[in-house]
Order: sequence, then C-alpha cells, then structure tokens
Amino acid sequence: GQTLPDLEDKLTLRRRLVPDAVAIAVLALILAVFYWEFLAGRAFIWDDTLTEFYPGANYFTTSIHAGRFPLWFPGVHDGQPFYSDPQMAVFYPPQWLLIPFVRNGRLPFLVYQGYIVLHYLLGGLFLYAFLKQLRLSPVAALSGAVVFCLSGFASLHLVNFVIIQVYVWLPLQLLYVDRLTFGKGRWAWWGLVGAMVMSLLAGHQQT
Repeated sequence: GQTLPDLEDKLTLRRRLVPDAVAIAVLALILAVFYWEFLAGRAFIWDDTLTEFYPGANYFTTSIHAGRFPLWFPGVHDGQPFYSDPQMAVFYPPQWLLIPFVRNGRLPFLVYQGYIVLHYLLGGLFLYAFLKQLRLSPVAALSGAVVFCLSGFASLHLVNFVIIQVYVWLPLQLLYVDRLTFGKGRWAWWGLVGAMVMSLLAGHQQT
C-alpha cells in the first residue's frame, strides 16, 4: 500500500494541476467561441490564406497522400518550384499531420481552418507555460495567453497564416531562453534549438 506521505504528495500535485487544467480548458473554449464560425464552416478565411497557403497545403498533402514528393507546382504562374519555396512549409512537421485528412483527392478547407485555429491554441499554451515559469498565477498566465492569441497582430494575420505558423513558436523560445538564463535545465539548449528550427521550417523567415 501507499504511505501517508505518498498520498499527501499526490493530493498536493493534483491541487497544483487543477488550476492549470481549468485555465487551459478556458483558453481552448475562448478560442473555440471566437473562431466558431470558421470551425463550423459558416465563414471562410480569405486573402493569402485562401489563394496561396491553402492551395499549397492542398497540393502538398494530396501529393504525399498519392505517394509522390511535390517538386513542382503546376498551374501557378505557369508552374513554379514547390518544395524549395519556404512559404509552402514542406518540411514543417505539423503540416504533415494534415495528410490523413485528404478525401477524394483534396484536403477539405474546413480541416485546414481547424489546423489554423489549433496553431493559435498551441501558441497560447506555450505562452501560458512561459508565464507560469515566471511564477505568474494561473489567472495572470491565462490572461497573457488570451491576449497573445487574440491580439491585433495575431487576428490580423489570420489571412496570412504562414506568419502565424512562425509566431506561435516565439513563447516556447522565450521559455527556453529563460531556463538557460537561470540555469534551470541542462537540456534547454536542445529545446531552444528545436523551437527555432520549427520557426524556420514554418515558412516565413521575415517573422
């Protein structure tokens, strides 16, 4: 059986985790409500996301799904190189998760919109973790995460999604920089390099 100190440790851990779990659930709920029209297919993202980034993601996922690597993008500006275009994010790992959703030779646009909203959630979770590492309360960390996800910059660049793909990795980079600065983790260098590589592969070097 378990000793009394072990049970007390487990109860203490649960008490610590519950506020974080509630905060994360609230963040997810806020984003779901804010972007519900997109998630439900009642509204559709426009501009570069519709005319450039979705066609690129669609061509990439359908090509891989069909068993071929997309070297060339036919039908766009009389054809152009595909895999070597950074903004197509061919080597960005999360984009590969879209491949199983290909149906009838096409990536549903609604799936792509959900993928976009999930990036906002991912960035919010990273910022929440960073602010908690700075010893902020769950309420303060949640407030920061909400502002990060719904800021003018983030909301405006919904139509330039490749910028958001880069933007969401910034809080994770800050988290590892903080850990390195205060000697909190011997593996923090690897985490920082990984987060920076993800930003690079996300497809918008200017960001």
